Amino acid sequence: MKYKKNPRVLIIGEWDFAACGYFLSLAVNQHTGSKARSIRYHPSTLGFPYDLQAPDDDALRDLWKRADVVHIHDDYRPLPAGLQDKPTVVTYHGSLYRASPKKYDDQARARGWVQTAATLDLCATLGRRWMPDTRPDLSKYVNRSPAFKACHAPTKRKIKGTDAVLMACRKTVDLDLIENVPWEQALVRKGQCWLTIDQFQLGYGCNAIEAWMMGQPVIAGAPKEILDKIARTAGYLPFAHSDGSVASIRAVIERLRDDGAFYVEAQKLGKAYSGRFHSMPIVANLALGFYHEAIEAFYSRGAVYALLKDIGPAQVRIQRQRGHKVVEPAGKDVVMIQYLGDNAGWVLFEANGHKYKFSKLRPVQAVRQEDASVLLRVRDVRRKARGQKRMAKGKLLFRRV
Repeated sequence: MKYKKNPRVLIIGEWDFAACGYFLSLAVNQHTGSKARSIRYHPSTLGFPYDLQAPDDDALRDLWKRADVVHIHDDYRPLPAGLQDKPTVVTYHGSLYRASPKKYDDQARARGWVQTAATLDLCATLGRRWMPDTRPDLSKYVNRSPAFKACHAPTKRKIKGTDAVLMACRKTVDLDLIENVPWEQALVRKGQCWLTIDQFQLGYGCNAIEAWMMGQPVIAGAPKEILDKIARTAGYLPFAHSDGSVASIRAVIERLRDDGAFYVEAQKLGKAYSGRFHSMPIVANLALGFYHEAIEAFYSRGAVYALLKDIGPAQVRIQRQRGHKVVEPAGKDVVMIQYLGDNAGWVLFEANGHKYKFSKLRPVQAVRQEDASVLLRVRDVRRKARGQKRMAKGKLLFRRV
């Protein structure tokens, strides 16, 4: 299988909550040889940064045409007419996928997408592979107050356990409750604190990643299966664990406040974990692996359908090949090709009066993206007349003209 080492990437999402797609595009651009653009369609109410917002159809067509692979975050609006399928990775970020996993699984399987998840609860409970979120180094925001101070920045209070956090912090620690402020202002306020209290249902989220990038310990929790998944992945829990009860949260806060060695150890664990799994170079190269996987899967299956099925009757240049030698007709014949249908694991088509079939499982010998050619292992399915010579097995190179 041949593919571009550094594919061009289009990251696209309806909302791009917490700028996860944007920061991934920065990581890809800064730490790989690939080039990435990211799109969101709605402005962020919290002022998260972005690359492109709500491009018109013509601009989207141009971006789509230039991309070698598309990375969808959660969901996206219907595309303009006329855009052909691309190799695609999809990353689920939580609520939408949790509400309808079968819907999104069926969609991805039907389209041959590579499925991933940004949150470890989806990996632990629904078996998705992990595509971690990333953040840059945020140490420039660190400006800790003289007095020990905690912060909590919920977007949804019920999910984040905010009521318990407020009760636990009462008469225990000065708490900065960060809500409904622009992201840049939130970072400034977080940087003044000594620890971050994140959430207790799903493990941890972007608030924890930002805290680790500032060298802060994090208090968080999750159900056992998610904690086990995190521990298996890293070898330890990167946060100071609490079960989310008022008493538990208060006890962990007091230990971090009063036990200097415990505080330093929590700092080290969070910093080490974020460096291994959420730093920009690590995440960018992990994404690149998923992009190569999507490209290979697409050109092994999806592109063959695009070439044969979706285009309908079309003019195609055919080269017959044996081994590495083009024998006849040496790439000069332009013929008509017609998709005939599927049958028992094979795709059937007709080219220049000959009927061929290829296996759906391993059809592709090689792909050259620069000229959109696909080299197939095929069988001629015509009945052989007495004395007639034909290619029973071989390879055909298809290139649209």
